[in-house]
Amino acid sequence: MLQLADYARAVGDGQSPTPPEIRTGGELKQLRDALRDMLVRLREREAEIRYAASHDEVTKLGNRNALMQSVQALFDHGDACTLIGLRLNELADVNDTLGLEFGDSVLQGIARRLQSELPDAQLIARTGGGEFLALIPARHPDQVDTLARHLLDVIQSPLQINNSPFSIRATMVTMELPNDATSTNELRRRLNLTFERAEDQPEPVTRYRPGQDESHLRELQLTADLHSAIINGGLHMNYQPKLSTRTGELVQVEALVRWIHPELGFVSPEEFIFLAEQSGQIHNLTAHILERVAEDARAWAGQGINAGVAINLSAMDLTWPELTDHLTRAFANWHQGMERITLEVTESALMKDPEEAMATLNRLRALGMTLSVDDFGTGYSSLSQLRKLPVQELKIDKSFVLNLDTEPQDQLIVKSTIDMAHGLGLKVVAEGIENLAAWELLQQWRCDLAQGFYLSRPVAPDQLVETAQTLASRRQNLTQHLLEDHS
Repeated sequence: MLQLADYARAVGDGQSPTPPEIRTGGELKQLRDALRDMLVRLREREAEIRYAASHDEVTKLGNRNALMQSVQALFDHGDACTLIGLRLNELADVNDTLGLEFGDSVLQGIARRLQSELPDAQLIARTGGGEFLALIPARHPDQVDTLARHLLDVIQSPLQINNSPFSIRATMVTMELPNDATSTNELRRRLNLTFERAEDQPEPVTRYRPGQDESHLRELQLTADLHSAIINGGLHMNYQPKLSTRTGELVQVEALVRWIHPELGFVSPEEFIFLAEQSGQIHNLTAHILERVAEDARAWAGQGINAGVAINLSAMDLTWPELTDHLTRAFANWHQGMERITLEVTESALMKDPEEAMATLNRLRALGMTLSVDDFGTGYSSLSQLRKLPVQELKIDKSFVLNLDTEPQDQLIVKSTIDMAHGLGLKVVAEGIENLAAWELLQQWRCDLAQGFYLSRPVAPDQLVETAQTLASRRQNLTQHLLEDHS
């Protein structure tokens, strides 16, 4: 009886004791046999639990837990291996249209192919959805690339499912461990980033490139901090003067938003405006800029600066229903004619959706504002296409102006653009004036307005009065050769 009690206690403690010898039959023997059978079932159940914790139910391959445990062991021992990642691009569509059972058959077929093609794999795992990861012995990058390309061809070749051929597209990536990641957290992050980059790559296999995740983390930080910068005044405005080529007079200033991040320093407008568009913050940014520009312009007017303003709009602003309302509110007490407000839209934005652009531009034109095509010459539009849009101005891209004094081809492009635009009744602005020679050529060709570092760099709002005075003192020099031509 005591032996049976000790046996039961050992079973309860999770041990695997030897059943005690019961010489007689009866209830004691039955109890001993029941405890022994219970122990067997417990061990079987534990094995099932351990198997389920490390294996995928559909394919019987390893699962995410198994893969991460294997990778962690690799890191702990300082070993090296190659990771091959595969994602089935259309599995969700297959499940939705052909059913989960058919989708499971696809997964099982892919699993069999991976096992057949990677016999030396340390582990092959289905880590979720249509994602498979395999750890294979470390190889030379060229060998890895050759193997991955072959494997992708095999995976994408038709499977026989229910006696019918079926093909599915896939995305494949590779990483070298521990060179490309030294922890499971790094591996997960960098693997996902590589898969994301692979979606935009023409190459069939995408290898992880060092620095990708740092760039991603920077984007995440900037996206999060941009919201605070907009609300709390973390952005500031600069203004670049535009001068009349005929008189040298300051006619307008272009508003340029700038961001000095408290930790990352200067962030280029191209970077944070793109992130604003991607994160859905572009309209808040545009509304903030409109208010700042209107406020600054009123302050200049009180100081005797009679200059119009030019504001850049994002392509996404052209599909923003509230744009006209924000413009109306921001410039409700505008001290000049509304035509002194110029809205600049890039050529590519206008051509992306001409119908939507036309509708938005017509609403803006109804407010009386001037509409300008920015960066003209870098897209695929033509003057005949632009003639259909309610714009009044073209702004020649600086790439054609920077070397205007030394590049005959650029001279031909700029001069012909000015002549054709004038023929269509459009004003012309040239940006990127770097020297006196370029300025004088634009004067000769009757370009209407010009801006560039030779004339003035962008300045802070409180520096514009002083800048305007400096420009006024230079007017005679800037128009001297015109006076000589007319003498």
